[in-house]
Amino acid sequence: MAPRNCQAGGDTITKGSDSKVPELSGTTTPGKAEPKLTIVCADPTISRKTYKQRLALATSSQGSLFSLFRHFYQPFLILFSVPGVFYMSLVYGGMMVASNVIVTTVSNWMTREPYNFDADQIGLMSLAPFIGSSLGTLISGPLSDWLILFLAKRNHGTYEPEMRLWIIAVFAPFVPIGMILFGVGLNSGWPWPILVIGYGMCSFGTAPAGTIAQTYITDAYTEIVGDAMFAVTFTRNICSTTFTFALPPWIAAAGLQNVFITMGVLITAILFGSGIFVAFGKRFRYRYRKTYRKFVARQFDAQAI
Repeated sequence: MAPRNCQAGGDTITKGSDSKVPELSGTTTPGKAEPKLTIVCADPTISRKTYKQRLALATSSQGSLFSLFRHFYQPFLILFSVPGVFYMSLVYGGMMVASNVIVTTVSNWMTREPYNFDADQIGLMSLAPFIGSSLGTLISGPLSDWLILFLAKRNHGTYEPEMRLWIIAVFAPFVPIGMILFGVGLNSGWPWPILVIGYGMCSFGTAPAGTIAQTYITDAYTEIVGDAMFAVTFTRNICSTTFTFALPPWIAAAGLQNVFITMGVLITAILFGSGIFVAFGKRFRYRYRKTYRKFVARQFDAQAI
């Protein structure tokens, strides 16, 4: 049998047919049980699919039809059973709502007095979120990588997914400030450059927050990331669609300025909820570990890609 590369505790072990995996032990504290180590082996004899096979329109999957059907409803179970997935879905959906609210308002209100924008000018307003989201993404990526390395060193070399959530606190203030600046300015007839600044500020904060939410899902719930991301996408679409259709009657009833102030407060509450996961996220993952393992056991078996 061909040798397999096994990884346990950061060490790589070559395992053959006649060899034994050495006993692994870690540093333990008196009075505490020795931690259990999991050995993950990769078999190099598993062939990679050909280029033509990877481009196939339809492929067969391992498992029964019931196991396939299970993935139609399992994302919803994960959404309401795993706190981390639920909260990150709320963050991602909230960021999409913040963007869509402004987009809808620009197209409906800035064609009126005192702006009287035509179709070209309405389109050029999209330069603000393009610049804001681009800058936010370019800054948040390297900043996030530097921060997790810094925090991991302080944590004795151990990385935890919650470390990335500090980045949300850095960009969170820009979202409500930008929304309120845009809403109050539009309601009061302020010059359009002020509205552009508010629009750009909002996008500068929404892009990194949404990205960090997805990254946290990938890092913390790796084995169920497919179902978890489905839940995140579903929540995003529901939030976006609901607020898009509910916005016009809400503005008519409460007023443009009040709607944007309320939205700013709601987005602030959602974003700064990340502090709860920074402080207690690891405890949440430990408390719901059995639920997580149950969903892991329901995933499809690994196969060639």
